[in-house]
Amino acid sequence: MSLIVKGFVTDAAFISNVQNEVASVFELSSKAYSYAKDKTHYSLNAYPKNDLVVFKAIDQVTGEAFILDNGTVDIIFRLTNLIKAYPINHVFPYDTQDYRDYLQANIGVEAVNIGIGEFEQFQTSFYPKWFSFNTTGTEVKNVIIYISNGDFLISYDEYEIQVVPPLADSTLFNRHYGEVLVDLEEETFTRLNDRMELAKGVYPNTYTKVMEFNFHNKLNPTVFKKVYWGVIIYGEAGNDIDAIKDAIEEHILSNPDNIRDQWEIMFPDIFRRTEFLLFPLWHKVAVENLTDLSNIYSSMIGIKEAKEFVHSAVSDLYGEVEIYNNLVLFPYDYKAITVAAIPGTLNIADRDQLFEIFDDYIPVNTSSLDYMRMSTGTRDWSYKLEQALLLAETDNVHAAVIPGFRKVTRGNRRYVAFYYDNINYLVAYSYNTFYP
Repeated sequence: MSLIVKGFVTDAAFISNVQNEVASVFELSSKAYSYAKDKTHYSLNAYPKNDLVVFKAIDQVTGEAFILDNGTVDIIFRLTNLIKAYPINHVFPYDTQDYRDYLQANIGVEAVNIGIGEFEQFQTSFYPKWFSFNTTGTEVKNVIIYISNGDFLISYDEYEIQVVPPLADSTLFNRHYGEVLVDLEEETFTRLNDRMELAKGVYPNTYTKVMEFNFHNKLNPTVFKKVYWGVIIYGEAGNDIDAIKDAIEEHILSNPDNIRDQWEIMFPDIFRRTEFLLFPLWHKVAVENLTDLSNIYSSMIGIKEAKEFVHSAVSDLYGEVEIYNNLVLFPYDYKAITVAAIPGTLNIADRDQLFEIFDDYIPVNTSSLDYMRMSTGTRDWSYKLEQALLLAETDNVHAAVIPGFRKVTRGNRRYVAFYYDNINYLVAYSYNTFYP
């Protein structure tokens, strides 16, 4: 489905009028409202208490935004009223399947594949943090509507980043290094701030940041000067160094006069990033269990099979020979999982194999005496990896991540990502379609 809709539904009966207080459900906070620059608002006379704020409605194939039809808005408001009515005749904790069946039976054939999130309490009642469905008809829409402000703040994974370069015209960096330095000396934080305020316009933003990167002389890269880039962020997911660097890179290369090879020399910290793609072998199960997320995974896999699996996941990035030369397999203590690791395409020479960085890694539990035989750095990285594996094992595409981790989409691949010691680690979600 190429049409996606992401929004938040409010209800006047729930909204708190107490200063600095936001209802746990059906009310959107000021911060949450800043999560998109250009939003659309919908209301229908039949539902006077409800308003719908759509943060994103886009055709993923064409990239074109679209306006919701009244039929889709009506389905959203009808489901909202059904959700408000459910606690009247049901006692918490609810049976999730019964809840979905109730919604499906009452909404009819206009919405299918109805899903709901975990539950949020409001006074004495409980409501799902979000609900999702697919419309039926000629143009199928994949819709997710948030109800919980708190969950929206941490789970909404869309963002926009506006870039304000150190010099108003980024192509000025293409000149001789000395000429650029003259212009940079005339720039001040006050002037940068003025340009950032102008760029904001009337739109409330979530974060405003100034990022420091070294500008290198492309004829003598050992010579450099610190310069400052402004970024205006809409959405919590954009408050991430990887996303910020992506936005700056896209801003620079949107001008055809800026040649990537030269900018990689001038701003290596932006263009050359050290990272590892980690693919837990979620599909290799040794002992199945009937409860959710309880499989014991297989610790053994043939080299040929592992190479072919990784190639199927990243064939757009690597050829078979590159994978063969760079692939590292290692076991992890969490449910006996095996992880396949490959370096990023721009890693520097001494950062292209995990065992070069963590040569004392051993796959033992934190309660084991041998755990302390690893260096502090390796132990800390191993613990972060365990947290990432716990997050990535879910089959819920709307599941939130904890602070210190973030959701990342690269092409058709989705990851839980974390930074450790200036290296980016991306751990593949179990629901990625490249898993058999």
